[in-house]
Amino acid sequence: MHQIKLSNLMTTKDDFVNEVFVFDYKQVDGTPIDFDIYAQFKGRRARISTFGRLKNSGKISIRKRDHFREELKAIEIVVVGRMSLPDVGNREFIISNTLRSGSVGTTHSVRSMNEKEKQAFQKYLKGKKPPKLFPPDHVAGNLAEHLLPGMKVKAARYGEWFHAEVVSVNGKSSAVVLLNGEDGFRSVKLKGYLAIPNSEIEKAKIDPSQFVASVKKVEGSMYPMPGGLEKLPHGIKLVIGTPLYKLGEKWEPKYVTYASDDSVTLRVTSGGSNVYERSHDLHGETFYIHKDDLQKLIEPEKYFAEFAKNVKPLSSTHNADLMKKYMETGGYAFEEPIDEEKRAIMMDLVELPMDVELLIGTPLYKESISDFEKKFAVYKLGDSVILRDERFNHPMHDDTHDRDELYIKKDVLEKIQKSPQKYFKTYAKNVPKYKSHFKPDEDMVQRYRNRGGFLFSKPLRKKDFPIKGKLPVGTRLVNSNMKLETGTELLVYDDFRDKFEAVTVLNVNSNGTVNVREDGGSGYHSEYSVAIRQLIISDFEYSRIQGSSRRATASRRVSQPVVVATKAVKVDPKVTQILKEDARKWKDASGRFEVKATLVSVSIDGTVTLKASKDGKLIKVPIEKLSATDQRMLASVAREGENPFE
Repeated sequence: MHQIKLSNLMTTKDDFVNEVFVFDYKQVDGTPIDFDIYAQFKGRRARISTFGRLKNSGKISIRKRDHFREELKAIEIVVVGRMSLPDVGNREFIISNTLRSGSVGTTHSVRSMNEKEKQAFQKYLKGKKPPKLFPPDHVAGNLAEHLLPGMKVKAARYGEWFHAEVVSVNGKSSAVVLLNGEDGFRSVKLKGYLAIPNSEIEKAKIDPSQFVASVKKVEGSMYPMPGGLEKLPHGIKLVIGTPLYKLGEKWEPKYVTYASDDSVTLRVTSGGSNVYERSHDLHGETFYIHKDDLQKLIEPEKYFAEFAKNVKPLSSTHNADLMKKYMETGGYAFEEPIDEEKRAIMMDLVELPMDVELLIGTPLYKESISDFEKKFAVYKLGDSVILRDERFNHPMHDDTHDRDELYIKKDVLEKIQKSPQKYFKTYAKNVPKYKSHFKPDEDMVQRYRNRGGFLFSKPLRKKDFPIKGKLPVGTRLVNSNMKLETGTELLVYDDFRDKFEAVTVLNVNSNGTVNVREDGGSGYHSEYSVAIRQLIISDFEYSRIQGSSRRATASRRVSQPVVVATKAVKVDPKVTQILKEDARKWKDASGRFEVKATLVSVSIDGTVTLKASKDGKLIKVPIEKLSATDQRMLASVAREGENPFE
C-alpha cells in the first residue's frame, strides 16, 4: 500500500558544486502523516531527511556528502512513515516504492504493513473524519447553548460514537472528555465530534450548578488526578521510600531512594523484575504527594519502616548497603554518593578558563548526574564552544555549551597554553577520524592546520533551493548587480516548507553567495549562506537601496526600520491630488485591517502619516506594517518627491 510515489532519481550539482540526489515525490492519497526518507548504501541504512507535512507533490534535493562522506556508486531510497495505529500502537512502515541506482545487495529492515495493520490504518483514516450519522436527540457541540464540565455526552472516535463525560471546555473549538472505559483524557473538536443530549441541555437551563466533573484535570496532565494528592512542598525532607507522583505522566507512585535540595532519585517498579531508578530536577519538574504521606513525614522515625518497604533490598549488595545506611540516618533520604570513578575524575579537573584558546579536539568534560561526559572541541561560538560527543564522534551529534559549565584536565590546560603547536596533531586525532563507516573530514583538518590548530567559528551552513512558481506580488529576483548592504531585508525561498522566510543580509561573499540571518521569534535565530538565485527583494526595499547607492551620504542601517528618505518627504502635488480624488484604502501587511485615508508625508524614521477620510484624524504607521502594494506606491512617491539638487 504505497501512499507516496517516488520517481526520476538523478544525480546533479548545486550552485555550491556539491553533488546531490534529486527525485520527485507525489502523495497518492494525500494522507497527512509524518515520514522519513531513508537511504541504503552497501548494507548501511541512514535517515537522510525528516518531514512532517509536505505539499502533495514536489522535488527533493539531498546532498550526498552530508550523509555518507564518500562517493556513492549504488543507493536505494525509500520513504518510511511513522504513525500510531489503533489497537496496534506506534509503528514504522515502508509507504513508498523504492528508487534504485545500482544494487546495494541488502534489504531494508523496515517492512510493509501486514493485514492486521492495514485494517488498523483504515480505522485510523476513518477517525480523521466525523461519523456520517449523527446521534438522534443530540445537538452538535459547536451549536449547543450550554456545554459544561460534568455533562454526559457522546464523543466520536474512529468513526463511531462513545459515551463520555466533559471534563473541561476550551473556548468554542474543543473540549476535553473522558471516554467510558478509558484511563486518559482526550481532546475533541466541538464541530462534528461531540454530541450533547437534549436532556442535558434542558437540565443546564434549569440549574447549571448541578454539573460538576467527576474527575479532576490538572494542567499539564492528560490523566484523571487521584483524590488526596497535593503539590510537593519545597524544602520538605523526604524519607527513603516516600511515594511521589510526577506531573505529565500516569499518576503512578515512584519511590525515593536519594534526595538533595535540588534533585531526587526515584525508583520505578513497572511490574515483574523491570525495576530502574532515574534522577529528577526538583526545580524544573513538578511532583505531587498524597496528603496522608505528607503528614507521616512529620514523624519519620515512626513511619520509616513502612516507607522503606517500598524500596526493599533487591538481590544486589548495593541495595542491602543502602538500607543499612538509611537505618543509621533515621530514614531521611540523603544525596546520592559520588561514584568512585567520578570522584577520581573530579580530582583532576578544573573549570575551563573563559579566555583560554582551545585546540581542535581538546578533550573537555561536562558534569551529568552520575558522571562526567567527555566531549571534544570542534568550533567556537562567541563565549560558547561547540563540542563533539566522544561516544558517536560525528557532526550530527555536535552541541553547544557555555564555557562556564565545562571542565578541563589540569595537564591538558597546561599543554595547550604552553605548547599548542606541539600537541595540535595529538588532539586533532580525537575529531576528524569518525567512527563507523565515515571517512575523515579532510577539509576541516586542513583549515585547522592553516590556523595552527586553534578553534575558529563554525562555517555557515548553505541553503540552495531554486525558487519555484510565481514571485509574490511586489517583489523581484535579486541579482549580482544589486548593491546589497548589511541590514538589507530580503526573502529567501525554503523548498521544504514551500514558503518565503524574511532574512537580513549580514555580508555578501565573493563567490556569489550571501550570508543572512533569519529571526524565528522567542529569541531564536539562525545564520546561513544562501545562493543569490534563492533570494528576492521587495520593490520598496529595492528602491531604498538604489537610492542609498546614489547618495554617498546616506546612512547605512543594521536591522532598523525602513528609511525611504533622509528627511521628511513632501509629497509630489500631482500624486497627492490623485490620492485625494480617489479615496484610497490603505491595508496592513496581513490584509485584515484597512483605513480610507489621504497620504500626508513619509518620514525619516520609517513611518508614513495618513489623514483619515472619516474624521480627519492623522495616523502615523510604520511602513513595514503596510501591504506590499502600499509599500510600492510609497516608493514611487518618495522618488517623485525627491529634490535632486539637495
